[in-house]
Amino acid sequence: MALSTLFDELLARPAIDWSHRNELSDQPGVYVFYNPEGAPVYVGRTRNDRSLKSRVSFQFSGGNENDPGTLAKNKARLDGMPFADAVTEIQSHTVRALAVLDRRQRFLLECLVTAYLQPTYGVG
Repeated sequence: MALSTLFDELLARPAIDWSHRNELSDQPGVYVFYNPEGAPVYVGRTRNDRSLKSRVSFQFSGGNENDPGTLAKNKARLDGMPFADAVTEIQSHTVRALAVLDRRQRFLLECLVTAYLQPTYGVG
């Protein structure tokens, strides 16, 4: 599938919240987190064929303070807030996600969406 088609499809998807994270695909893909005001804050992709459901659930839950790649850790560090507060705030965010099986397309789509949306916390 063309990269432009994937881009349009991802951004046209409905944003889901924390309570609906289990509705995400079991396939790998690309995802975008939005704050409660609707501004994009983070673009990421699954790696090593991990599922969107598990990766986004991990991001929503915050993992723990020692996981270097979590949105909560980045938010706590950059916004100068306690990690637990960052996790709570992340759970008020929404996410759009699209299953993309090809690793190269996932990488390119993540880069394209990041360049277009310019999220607060950059690339995952």
